[in-house]
Amino acid sequence: MFTDKAIYTLKKGREHFHNEIKSLKNADLNTDMKELVEVAERQFDQFGYVLVENYHDILKQEEEFYNILACSFDKKKLEEAWNQFKKFDELMVVSSADHNIEITSKRASKGMALEKLAFLMNGSLDQAMAIGDSNNDLSMFQKVGYSVAMGNAKDVIKAVCTTTTLKNDENGVAYAIYRYMENFEVQK
Repeated sequence: MFTDKAIYTLKKGREHFHNEIKSLKNADLNTDMKELVEVAERQFDQFGYVLVENYHDILKQEEEFYNILACSFDKKKLEEAWNQFKKFDELMVVSSADHNIEITSKRASKGMALEKLAFLMNGSLDQAMAIGDSNNDLSMFQKVGYSVAMGNAKDVIKAVCTTTTLKNDENGVAYAIYRYMENFEVQK
């Protein structure tokens, strides 16, 4: 859970992830276990986590949370959670990776943030560029005149974008910005 003061996660979150990995291994699915372990470790090695015993500890505090990130290697669990939260009209459910869902207010999308930024800077979204690689970037792509999918994005993301750049590990963001600036003309 993300608040304006901290990112909260369960103390036993890493253990839960590794238990899911063991379950998948025991199910003998064609799953790259090394990749799953790397994903789990990358998730928990991020800076800024506050570890809590349970989520009730967070709810007791007087902080507003603006994003809930749920991670699981069990696709059925993620699908069930997705369907439960989709029932609420005021919530938006997106995914930024194969192993997670993100739950936010519909008023807190990346697209709405771009609208606010353009307003504050007296800029035009028609001349703006958004770069992304996953479903949680779709709201941005719908707002700007020039949308760029990362080379490592799934085909469904690439299909809705104006163009595709290089992959993350090939400096795709820098490449897209340079290409955009080469062709940029100030509109009056």
